Amino acid sequence: MAEIYYYNTERSIVLSVDSHGMEAHLLLEERIPFYNESDIINLFKQAGIISGFQAAKEYLEPKDIPKLRGKPFLAAKGIPVSLPERDYSFLCGENFISPEEIFDQGFYWSFLLKKTAVNKRQKLATFEIKSKGKEGMDIFGKPLSFPQEKAKLGHYFAGENVIYDEENDLLIAAADGYPYLDNSNRLAVCHTISVKGDLQLEDVVRDSPNPEVPVSQPSDRGEMDKRIEGNLLVKGSIKGPGKLSIKGNLTVEGDISGCSLYVEGQTRCPGRVSNTILLSLNSVELGIAINSRINSGNDLLINSYAEDSLLLAETDVKVSNDTSYCQNCTVYAGKMILLNESLNRSSLSILPSSDISNRLTISIAPFTKELISYLSEQQELRRTNAPGDDHETEERNSVLESLKEHLLKRFSLINYEDCSIEISKKVSVATYIRVLKCHRILEKDLEGVNFFLKNDKLVTKRKIYMQ
Repeated sequence: MAEIYYYNTERSIVLSVDSHGMEAHLLLEERIPFYNESDIINLFKQAGIISGFQAAKEYLEPKDIPKLRGKPFLAAKGIPVSLPERDYSFLCGENFISPEEIFDQGFYWSFLLKKTAVNKRQKLATFEIKSKGKEGMDIFGKPLSFPQEKAKLGHYFAGENVIYDEENDLLIAAADGYPYLDNSNRLAVCHTISVKGDLQLEDVVRDSPNPEVPVSQPSDRGEMDKRIEGNLLVKGSIKGPGKLSIKGNLTVEGDISGCSLYVEGQTRCPGRVSNTILLSLNSVELGIAINSRINSGNDLLINSYAEDSLLLAETDVKVSNDTSYCQNCTVYAGKMILLNESLNRSSLSILPSSDISNRLTISIAPFTKELISYLSEQQELRRTNAPGDDHETEERNSVLESLKEHLLKRFSLINYEDCSIEISKKVSVATYIRVLKCHRILEKDLEGVNFFLKNDKLVTKRKIYMQ
């Protein structure tokens, strides 16, 4: 991306220079039939560009890229450093991903599940230098050199999300993800898996890129092992049935349907989430939720509406604008519920507790309780499927104990005065309202109302509308 621009007097010629001094582009205004070459030379002098012209020509010729007026074209290109050849000794396995295969040719579970996955701070490799390499030059004529000492040179071999530990002579992962070798043969870690289209969570491998795997054959790793080590960006939709665990953030530009998702970071889906169970350890933002169970370890934001769903957040459950609403939803929050409308389809004034479909509840650490329940269930499943794994059992027991300690602290730290349920427009008759230990069932529709505790009693405060 260009950072510095230079113009001729008429501003009909623009010279842009990138921040690294490795490329310069010219833009000739389309409406000018002729231009003065001395203006271009003066711009190069003004910018201090003295080399890279031949390199730009050699780069453009085989690609057959025309120099069009009205569009910037490459005018000067620096010569990058040619790093020494080296041999890696991998400590993490060698079944690396191919970025081109994942990002350009499609996404396949059968492909990803067989690739090496690493965790942050994991040791990746050592290396041995095999040649001297070659210095480069930027477009200002400045030589680009590199250190000859191995302890310093190791930093040049560390690509994206990899660091070099000089003291121990090791390349180490700086993020969770999948190792690969980049275009400069540097060891890197892909932290975000990007899927261009839809992601299908099915038990069968469809359109397998491996001809040895029949299309109808189930994945040999099983449904429970569908896990992304890092962030997941889906530019289409996620479609079930199926389960998926993500050790990072989840962003879905389309919809989510029929899935069970466990996300260790944030979750964002501006589209529709339907018939889905989502448990996200950080904040959640959704467009629409229908017939789903949404659990957030921080706050939960609904941009459009929610129907027939459970919405649960450790802090706040809220909507983003004055047209958003919730209908026939059970809502749990640890601090505040902020809604425009909370609607109940039933028109009866009094319903049995078991028939109430609209519930708004402030409780202590609701997400932590849900997470403890989820991890306990998963622990039991793993114990059944893989008995004798004492290390994993001990690790999960430690996580559960930490969560229980967090729950106990929340009991002592909660400030009752901060808890409230606020409805800016309408809350329907027969809605169940609870703030900690106090509750009531509404006998009529209310508008512009706030429920909170005062002197250990549930107080209902309504807005006064001035005529």
